[in-house]
Order: sequence, then structure tokens, then C-alpha cells
Amino acid sequence: MQTPPEQIGPFRLRSKVSESPLYIEYVALDTQRNREVLLRLPGAEMARTPARMTQFIAAGRRAARLQHRNIVPVLDAGEADGYYYIASDLVVGERLTERLATSALPLPPNDVELIVDAVASALDYAHRLDVGHEGVTTDNILLTSDGQVMLSDFGLAEGLGLTEITPDDAAPAFGSYFLAPEQLRPDVASGFPADIYGLGVVTYAMLTRNLPFEARTQHELTQKIINDIPRAPESINPNIPAGGAYVLRNVLAKEPDVRYGSALEFHDALVAGLAWKSAKGKSAAGAAAMPRRRRTLVGAFAAAVALMLLAGGSYFVIQSNDDRDGGLLVAQGDLADSGSGAGYGVDAEATIATAVMPEENAGAVAMATATDAPTATDEPTPTPTDEPTATDEPTAT
Repeated sequence: MQTPPEQIGPFRLRSKVSESPLYIEYVALDTQRNREVLLRLPGAEMARTPARMTQFIAAGRRAARLQHRNIVPVLDAGEADGYYYIASDLVVGERLTERLATSALPLPPNDVELIVDAVASALDYAHRLDVGHEGVTTDNILLTSDGQVMLSDFGLAEGLGLTEITPDDAAPAFGSYFLAPEQLRPDVASGFPADIYGLGVVTYAMLTRNLPFEARTQHELTQKIINDIPRAPESINPNIPAGGAYVLRNVLAKEPDVRYGSALEFHDALVAGLAWKSAKGKSAAGAAAMPRRRRTLVGAFAAAVALMLLAGGSYFVIQSNDDRDGGLLVAQGDLADSGSGAGYGVDAEATIATAVMPEENAGAVAMATATDAPTATDEPTPTPTDEPTATDEPTAT
């Protein structure tokens, strides 16, 4: 693609921020608004595909409808001087990827909860306006200099786009690690549950400084995401409570219907799960960590068993997937058994900092078996409440 001119429409280019086959980002001066903005232009690969160019502009215009405190505002999307563009607010801060890369330990649970709360609120708001993100990663979660958490890149699906153009035998595209199984299967439609899965991978990374799957090639990673079980997060970070690990296994389920019904439901379950210290404990957080539809099914199953027993009939037991033969996956690479500081056990050679930064194009830790999910029968079941609503959020314009 040819080098763009110094000015495109009202935007005077100042410095290049980043470049990929799909997008090029510049800091630019918006001469109409007299402010600096982030200007995204199509990259060489996108410019060769008219359909992608159309999707690019459509995504920018959909994102411009979103007005939320945790979403980077899109100011304009259109065409000028023969160039398509998306102009967004210029956010000062760091990407979550950079925060994890410079952190010696996984993020503290309180920080994880705050970040998930902000991203979940943004996703829930967008989903209610029928706008999906399609590519939540640590790269598009921005931590601002004044302590805000903001989500960018709605609808651009950069991870999926890069995955599609990456050869099977090449190193995986970074965004691929965050894609849901259904996004990688041509026979299955994807929707909002894929965003919740992506947020689950982000949460896994924050609590472990690892990503769920390790792979040397794009094909290997795709097959693992579709078919394999993520490594138990508590085997990487033993400080993760049993309830928190259980929530991560649910949100990373292969089937979209098994995950949490909304991003806010996932957040609430995570908060409850991280407070659930033991799988055998009696905290009410145990049942709250279970996806709402699963709580309903467990209750219905228990009622059915009771009726059969009263009627003198036989009963049966559901076998966990984790108990099936052949369900174990062997971890590749050693993990430290003893950590420092807060007691985290983390292998520095298998962290997001050293293994899965975009420029290094490598995987994180391989998968092993997931431990048995804590049973809901050990926990008193609270009365389900209605889904949280963001009543204080401004409406889209």
C-alpha cells in the first residue's frame, strides 16, 4: 500500500503508532476539532479486499454509536482523499498486554475484578445495542493514566482477520489466542458469547500471566482451541481460589450455551468465585459462581431425582467430563512449584511477557487436565436475582 499523504481530509498525520497487515495507526491532528486523535487506516492486506474495506467502515460507524465511559469513543468513520479511515479518541495510558508484560506476578484479584467489571459493563452495553466486539484481547483493553479502563476496536475483528490470513504453518497471530471455538469453525455461527469467551481468556491471563493454550503454528492453535481443554489455571497460580478456577472453566467452555449468559453475569460469578475459598466450604458464593442456566438445570435435576425416589424408581448419576478416560492432557514445559512474594508459582519462560507478546509470535503454557469442578451441592443456593442493568450509562447517540 502506498504511503499516505501528510493530510487526509481534516486529519494531519503526525506519527505512526503501529502497523499490521490489516491496519495502520497514526496520531493525527483533527483540524476541525483542533485535537489529536488516533487515526486508523486500512493496511496492505485489507486494501486488497473490497469486502474487508466495506466491513472496516461499517464497523467504525457501528462503534460510533457507542457512548459509554469504558469504551474509547469513535469520532468519525468515512472516506477522504481516496482513503478509508476511522478516527477515535487518543487515549493516554498503556495496553493491558504491556501491564502484564511488566508485572512480575499475576494481577491481584481486586485489580482483576475492577478491570473485568469495566470491560463487562462496556460489552453488556454494546450487546444491548446489538453491537458485538468480535475480538476482545489484552491489546484492546487500555489502562489510562488517570486510572480508567477502556475497551477499543469494536467490530474490527482484527484477531479473526489476522488468523484468516496467517498460513497454517506460521506462528500464530496474537489475537488468535483469544478467539472462541465457534469463531474458528466455519460450520458454526458466532455471536455475543464469543465476546464473553474472549473476556474469559483475558481474565485467565490476568490471574496467571499465561494464556490457555500453547502452540507453535496457527493450525495447532486452532485445533487446540476447538478441541482441547485449557490448563487448570490453579496449577499455574495456586493462589486462585477453587471458585475462581471453576468460573474460568465455565467461561472457556467450548459450547456457547454453557458459558455465562452475559458479560455482567460472568463478572458477578467471578467476584463470587474469587471469594469462594474452598470447594468444600459453605459460602453462598459457590452457587453464585455457577452459570444461571446451570443453576436452573441442577435444581431441576435434583427435583427430578427426588420425585423418582419418592416413586420408588431408580436413579442415575451424571458423569463429569473430567472423569472420562482419555481426558488428560500433558503439560509441556515446567512450572515453578514455589513462587515469590505473594506465593504465586509462575514459570517466567511461559508467561505472557516472554512467550506471547505480539512481536515474539509464540504461545504460552500448554494445556493439562482441568480439575473437577466444585459441586453446587456443597453450597447453599441463593435465590437468583435479575441480571444487573447499567441504568447510569448514557444512551447511544
